Amino acid sequence: MDDFKPFEKAFGTDPHGKAKRKDEGEEGRFRFFTREQIATRNDNLDIAWLRDTSGDPEDEMTEPEELAAAIAGHLRAALNDIENLAKEARLDTVARPE
Repeated sequence: MDDFKPFEKAFGTDPHGKAKRKDEGEEGRFRFFTREQIATRNDNLDIAWLRDTSGDPEDEMTEPEELAAAIAGHLRAALNDIENLAKEARLDTVARPE
C-alpha cells in the first residue's frame, strides 16, 4: 500500500529493523534519536513536531457547543454518504441479470 511508502523509505528494507534508518531532519515526520538524546528530554517521547496544519475551521473552535455542532454535522454527512452507498449497492444488486 502506498500509504506506507514514506515510512518504509525511512525505516529501511530489513523487516527486522536492522537497516540503516533515514532521519528526515527537524521538519520531517520520521526522526532518529539516540538513547542519550531521549534521556536529556527526561525520557519524554512527545512528538510535538507532528502538528496538524490542515487549517480546518474546527481548529479555531473552543466552545463545547461549537465543537458538538461541528461533530454532529460531520456525523450527519457521513451517515448520508453511507445511506447513498447502500442505495447504490441495492440498485446494483437489482440491476444485475442472473
